[in-house]
Amino acid sequence: MSPRRYRVVTPEEAAEIVRLYQDGAPMAGIAEIMDMSRGQVDRILKREGVERDRRKLLDGFGRAEVIRRYEEGESQGSLAKTFGISEKAISNALASAKVDKRHTRR
Repeated sequence: MSPRRYRVVTPEEAAEIVRLYQDGAPMAGIAEIMDMSRGQVDRILKREGVERDRRKLLDGFGRAEVIRRYEEGESQGSLAKTFGISEKAISNALASAKVDKRHTRR
């Protein structure tokens, strides 16, 4: 995934971001849909006065997105950074979904 540039967001786009988030979509998923960074989504939600709860990132779409990306080869560390949560939270989500974990070399 290539880095996205910061861009000006219209009031309509900001409203759509708020709606998606309030409907349960994680910031990373919204960022992908809106073609912007997760950080920009977070800033827009903050600016719009939306209370952000990082725990909800792995509900529904977020959990499925983590599983999909992990199974495609993305590391738990990378996923944790992208979703703004701990590696332990990623590990717990994978374990609860009974996803076979890859063995890493240290």
